[in-house]
Amino acid sequence: MAAGTAAVLAWAPGPAAAVGQATVAGTMALVTFVFFQAFNLLTVRHPTRSLFHRESLHHPNPLVATLAVVVLLGIIVEVDALHGFFTTIDLSLGQWLACVAVGSAILWAGELVQALLRARDRRRGGHGA
Repeated sequence: MAAGTAAVLAWAPGPAAAVGQATVAGTMALVTFVFFQAFNLLTVRHPTRSLFHRESLHHPNPLVATLAVVVLLGIIVEVDALHGFFTTIDLSLGQWLACVAVGSAILWAGELVQALLRARDRRRGGHGA
């Protein structure tokens, strides 16, 4: 998570920030880190079951919590009146998508690990979900 956030901070467009000045890079780093945390919440809710398993819909609390976090993040970044308080700046759709793509890496890595654990359990004769 730290490496992905630092990479976005380093590669995001725009000038270097003065102290307390909002930048595209700083806002994108914040958004990326929040997406890392949100996707991580979805990944860790079960040790082997995929988020995309139908059982995930039977326990919607992590999905609802993640949606709430993303909505609040959107408000923090896109409502001009909040920019000064949170030191953020509006992002373009492409910048949002870049943050989601980088932040979702933890979800895809988690899904891969869970798939490997399920395969291991099947080989051992276990009951991995």
